Amino acid sequence: MKRSIVALLALCAGLSPVYGATDWRIETAPKYDAMCLIGILAGDSFYTRYYESELAELQSLLSEDTFAAARRSYEAFKEQKILAGPWLALAYSAVEGDTLAAAIAATEDPEDMRRGLEASQYWDEREWSVFTQVRRDLLVMFRGFAEAGFTDWWRENAQQPSLTRAAELRPRLADIDVVPMIERAVGRDLPLNRITLYAARFCRPHGIRITDDRFLLDIVDSSDPLSIAGATAIHEMIHPPFDEQDERIVRVIELLKKDTFVLRRWKEHDPAFGYNTFEGYVDENVTKALDQLIGERVGMTFMDDVEQRWLQNDEGMHVLAAAVYELMSREHFLDGNEDATEFLDRMVREKKLAPGRIESLVPESLRSASVQP
Repeated sequence: MKRSIVALLALCAGLSPVYGATDWRIETAPKYDAMCLIGILAGDSFYTRYYESELAELQSLLSEDTFAAARRSYEAFKEQKILAGPWLALAYSAVEGDTLAAAIAATEDPEDMRRGLEASQYWDEREWSVFTQVRRDLLVMFRGFAEAGFTDWWRENAQQPSLTRAAELRPRLADIDVVPMIERAVGRDLPLNRITLYAARFCRPHGIRITDDRFLLDIVDSSDPLSIAGATAIHEMIHPPFDEQDERIVRVIELLKKDTFVLRRWKEHDPAFGYNTFEGYVDENVTKALDQLIGERVGMTFMDDVEQRWLQNDEGMHVLAAAVYELMSREHFLDGNEDATEFLDRMVREKKLAPGRIESLVPESLRSASVQP
């Protein structure tokens, strides 16, 4: 981990964590916006609240058959507690091509996509079975997009505003180096010193990790696009923050299941937010704690007021993130030499992360917040 060692030495010497080595790329692709539209076309208010005017335009552009196919596909994923748009973006990123035509070809013959997913850390047989169930409807939806001239509409309504914002962000991102810090925090080298951001107009409220070191984010509708773009990149590059099969992490997760405060917040959360397995919840919460710490170091956070972040994000469900962040702050995690797995293991052994003690690490406002079941 040569890059990580260089970063650690620089931090220990009191130098700035900004090196200018991370290669930031901002791209646009109709394929990913087409995936993200599924929740909007299905009429789920979780998504339509962000895109009322665009939905009205699409209702005049697309056929009812297209809308009906989108609704059937979306409901099949939702029934299995799978976020349809994020999963489709991830799955179709496993095959080459960023066009709508590439998406149609992959739907007609999904074997290359299956092989790509199976070779990644994201393969899940159950999720793939849902895809096979709805593949014909997805094909109807994508062909409906093509017949309606979706790509031309996308260029004007999605690509152009994204390109304008991207031109503003590129020179500001160029001097910010986060890869060495992420590598040290998660204890592994990233495959590339590159972060590719696909500016997807229809992915709100999600930032979506896809295969390789790439992710999706709407960079247009944000009052602080630099911070949000950087924070989302940091967050998505951290995933996964540990090896879920590592026996130390297995012990941590089993211990956390015994904490009634954490378990209740997880069980009572709105499943529309995702994180519907406890292991996925722990992964997300440790990732959030790390992205906040690293984001504060380089000046790119989702929210500078961390207490408000925990309180507002996903209706206050991420109490474990608040606790891990507090422990990492107290222990000066970023200035040490542990990765996240080593740190969590030590916190368990020292009984600083233990059932009955986690609630006391969380801000009072978050402890008393009610989560809607």
